[in-house]
Amino acid sequence: MSELELFGEELVDFIEKTDLQKIPEFFYDALLNYLGVTYLGASHPAITVVINTLLEDHQGTYQPFNRKENLSLADVALIDCFSSAVYAYDDIHFETTTHPCGIVISAILAFARKEQLSINETLNALYIGMETECRLATVMFDKKAESKSGWYTSGIVGGLAVAAALSHLYKFDRKKIKSALALASNYASGIRGSHGSMAGSFIPAIACKNGFIATMLVKNGITCSFASLVGENGLIKQIAAKPALQKARKGQLSLNTSCKPYPYGFISFSAIALLLKIDIDYRIIDKIIVEVSSRVKNLGSNFSPQNMYDGLVSLPYIIGHILVDRKNGYLPLNNNFIISDDEQEIINKIVIKENSKLSDDEIYISINDKKYYLKDAPGSVNHPMTHDEVINKFKTITDIKNKEEFIEKLYHQDITDIYQFIIENFK
Repeated sequence: MSELELFGEELVDFIEKTDLQKIPEFFYDALLNYLGVTYLGASHPAITVVINTLLEDHQGTYQPFNRKENLSLADVALIDCFSSAVYAYDDIHFETTTHPCGIVISAILAFARKEQLSINETLNALYIGMETECRLATVMFDKKAESKSGWYTSGIVGGLAVAAALSHLYKFDRKKIKSALALASNYASGIRGSHGSMAGSFIPAIACKNGFIATMLVKNGITCSFASLVGENGLIKQIAAKPALQKARKGQLSLNTSCKPYPYGFISFSAIALLLKIDIDYRIIDKIIVEVSSRVKNLGSNFSPQNMYDGLVSLPYIIGHILVDRKNGYLPLNNNFIISDDEQEIINKIVIKENSKLSDDEIYISINDKKYYLKDAPGSVNHPMTHDEVINKFKTITDIKNKEEFIEKLYHQDITDIYQFIIENFK
């Protein structure tokens, strides 16, 4: 058995046998954050576009979160995941840039509309799915794996994470777990070229639905060779020249995930955090030199964003947006995207330089020849959002009644039907 095949067998063991008796608090935080950002995103115009398109083809009997339309379960998973991602306010595993929670929990809660799940069952499945996603993301997208930078990590591994979570809930045997992961491997898709468009936030949703459908097909009898994932011609080997197997086999990688502190792409987190510390009047700025990692420069150097989706990953725009008003660091962008004259003036003064010695969570910013530095940006491995910060974020972005009571029950009550509990509190 090759080392890659051994990794696959260990992954199947993990999916089949995991049963946490005590759920780490982080997964409660991840669920709360998901509910907040999905509630926020459900009314976004892009969500309506996708729903209306789906309804042109078919209807169903289940409603997406905070929506009234009737869709199939697979389409509910798609829409809920898109709602969680549309404002780029979801979560991030900073080392691999995947967004594990929204993809996995959207599929789990679609499942829970039909099959009753307790809070413990829900969070066990969430842990299994997120951990699977982070392990596979590490195998394929660790810096030493030598994979192409254009793959959209969440799109490639998110469907497999869903297959892992649902396989566990269905209590699949090893053979079916392997088929679910293998079939989801054949659905894997996603290109970073989608960034800067509506589809940039839609890729995780595609992964969520694909993983859901793959698992349902296996449940009903479809089989697929596990070589689709771990063989010489399988997904891992096609993506990664040197799969980072040893690092991925350490486990507990999902605990390095953070809820997002800012409603922007990860490329901006170090810049936002540093700018929020600097007390300077933007009107006296003559020039700004920004030094960032190779990946941040590659993904974030759009100086002419045309819409909200461009803006989410445009480092020059975000810098100008924050300097003009620091409150913008925490406010989601919307479809009425306009670059103000003051913001454009700042953008024109920015130069972005690649510094290969920097990691993605580091930055140097020189303003009028005074140099500032920040390491361990909020949301990164060494600086995740705290429990209290996640709760405050939820309170800020939702307007449901009895927030305090809802949070208390979510964390401390033995909830026997998670979906009913959620919809009763979000009416």
